[in-house]
Amino acid sequence: MRFFDMREVIDKILAAEEEGRGLVAEARGRALLILAEAKKKAAGIAAASLENSRRAAESAVAAAIAAAGKEKDLRLKAARAEIENRLRLAEGTRSRAVAAVIRKVLGKD
Repeated sequence: MRFFDMREVIDKILAAEEEGRGLVAEARGRALLILAEAKKKAAGIAAASLENSRRAAESAVAAAIAAAGKEKDLRLKAARAEIENRLRLAEGTRSRAVAAVIRKVLGKD
C-alpha cells in the first residue's frame, strides 16, 4: 500500500478544486446560453401572442362596426316609414279639411 505525501495530497486537492471551478464555469456558460435562448423564444411567443390579440381585437371592432351599421340602417328605414306614414296621414287630413272648407264656402254643408 502506497502512502501519499502531504504535497501530493495538496496538489490533488488543488487540481480537483480547479477542475470543479472549470465544470462550474462551463455549466454557468451553458446555463446563460439556455437562458438567452429561452428569453428569445419567450419574446417571440409574446410577440406572436400580441399580434394574435391585435388581430382578434381588430376583427371584433370590425364586426361591431358592421353590426352598428346594420342597426343604423334598420332604424333609418323604420324612421323613414314612420315619417312617410305621418305625412300621408297629414295629407289626408289636409285634403278633408280643404274639402270641408269648400263645402262650407259653397254652402253645401
